[in-house]
Amino acid sequence: MNSARDRSRIPAVMISSTMDLIEEREIVRKAAHDLGVWSVSMEDDLPRANDKVSESLGLVDRATLYVAIIGPRPSSVADGYEKSMVELEYERAVRRRIDRRIFIRAYPQDAVAMLDPQVQAFRARLNADGTTRPFTSIADLRDLVIDAIREHRRLLLGLPSETGRAKQRLEIGAARSAEIDTLLATSSPDNYLLASNLIAQIVELGIPTRQLCAWLDQIDWRMVLRQQQGAKDDRPAAGQRYVSPMATAICDLHLNLRPDAWQPVRRAIASAMAATRRPEEREFCTQLLRAIALLNDDTARDLLDGDELLSGQLSDSQQTIVARGELRSLLAPTGAGLRIGLDAWPGYFPLFAIEDQLQATAGISLLDVESSREKLRLLHEKRIDLLATTPGCLLGPNDTDLSHLRVVAVLNQSSGADQILIRGTQWSKNDSRWPEADVLASATWIVTAGSTSELFAKTLCRRLGIMPKPPQWWRTADYHDALEAMRGTSGVTICSTWEPYSSWMRQQDSTIGVLCTTADFAPLVVDCLVTTTNRDGKEIDNRVRQLLELWDNCLARRLYLEPDRISTVCGRFVRFEPEDYHKMIGGVRFMDSSEMRARSTNGEFEAVLDRVWAGWGREGEPRPRTTTWHHLVHDAATWPVARANRG
Repeated sequence: MNSARDRSRIPAVMISSTMDLIEEREIVRKAAHDLGVWSVSMEDDLPRANDKVSESLGLVDRATLYVAIIGPRPSSVADGYEKSMVELEYERAVRRRIDRRIFIRAYPQDAVAMLDPQVQAFRARLNADGTTRPFTSIADLRDLVIDAIREHRRLLLGLPSETGRAKQRLEIGAARSAEIDTLLATSSPDNYLLASNLIAQIVELGIPTRQLCAWLDQIDWRMVLRQQQGAKDDRPAAGQRYVSPMATAICDLHLNLRPDAWQPVRRAIASAMAATRRPEEREFCTQLLRAIALLNDDTARDLLDGDELLSGQLSDSQQTIVARGELRSLLAPTGAGLRIGLDAWPGYFPLFAIEDQLQATAGISLLDVESSREKLRLLHEKRIDLLATTPGCLLGPNDTDLSHLRVVAVLNQSSGADQILIRGTQWSKNDSRWPEADVLASATWIVTAGSTSELFAKTLCRRLGIMPKPPQWWRTADYHDALEAMRGTSGVTICSTWEPYSSWMRQQDSTIGVLCTTADFAPLVVDCLVTTTNRDGKEIDNRVRQLLELWDNCLARRLYLEPDRISTVCGRFVRFEPEDYHKMIGGVRFMDSSEMRARSTNGEFEAVLDRVWAGWGREGEPRPRTTTWHHLVHDAATWPVARANRG
């Protein structure tokens, strides 16, 4: 069976839209991620592409589902072409005859008449396609996308609908059985992965356990792992393409199979993971197990055969170290206390410094989760009780419904730890004036998508009165990609990041300098502890009161500056040396509960929220209704209510 053709059977979503629809693209990306489907959009790979059209069409060629989101603005037109990028991508999807779902923002008829003629003509053309669906809100789009991806996955695997007739289900079960036999006979890693997906999906069709065991026993899991981790060199991040589908398939097998069928699979996968030796293999397996733990920690614990993947080695990459830290944290026993998801931001160092006291005195466990999007998902799933994040992440594309969230503490304010770096110019921060606005306007801007990094960069652009064009605005997945993009770009390049990543990037490249920091702006970045309103509020408040008592004591006695505690924090992350610790916390202003109360009463946190809302370009729009800045907890568990939400 042809390997390239087989690989196309793995669900993969291409997201096509104009560059201004950031929130809408994130909705599609999150839906795909939650359903275990690989996704890519044009901004993921185009920044480093010489021929943007060819690269964009190549992404369509690697997809099995094309999703287009059409809003009010026209798409960009590449040099030498008459049609827009979205039109070219759509036409390629039509020619390839892949599954398509077109989501068009619905407007009143009089508003449609005011749209750009190019947009009107393209919308009319799409409406004749037969695959279009109108949406009126982000929530509406989310529901439509989830249904579309679920249906596509079933269609791709040839499975019947939930209401399919018994005879039809038997017929398809027989057909899928024959296909699985064919796939397994090829001894191909790609086909093994396809077979595992099919087996996980058709368990519900009543296939005998004996047959499932016979199939699963034929899969060489080590071959699969080796092939997929090796695929990482195939752009765009092909190795990462396999992490989510493999994690989903393995979790599905664990959940759907009877114990006597699952145990041989568990032993085979665990053995394959434990046998990894090369750093690239360890990285892929660690990332895979982390992805499994985020979906189902019981499955991850069951697969972890010994501590091989959790023990560090000198050859491990930073990505492996970060993933291992998250994995170790996610799988650690937490008991019945409070679970907080947070990352390695210096503003949380006092919490890490007193982690033993938090656990012993208040039953509070700290879980490492780098991504705010993942933290929000774990909070919704009630796998954590609190998350630490910023208003920038709350009001950005990660989550738009704040009505179910409330902030229980505001721990710190960034006063220099968030930084915007510049490369490709002789200018330095010691100069009396910034580079000319036209130099900055024509520069390449690199941000971490949907994070405080992107918010800070947008805020700077608003202050300068510039608006970099979409091709100059590169949205990366994390700081590793940002560093690679910054070093691989000619001309003036600007990168918005934060400590400790800023220091690491400047250590790697001495030509990178600091353009500005949050100390140059009115308060924009504060870090909050956030919970949901559907939990036991009294229990949460009592636990947080204990946490703040320990937090206040830590700040008053400066426990986080004791050498032994500094070594503990540095050792926890295995990311930086003790001498870097003071430099990193130097850009953070910690707040005790008295200052939290005073600033809440004065409406200062409301002002931060307004700046964040404006920074995301939504000034003038009504803010989502939220309890975020109300009912904050202090040592008496009854913060005064801040000024009424003006949104």
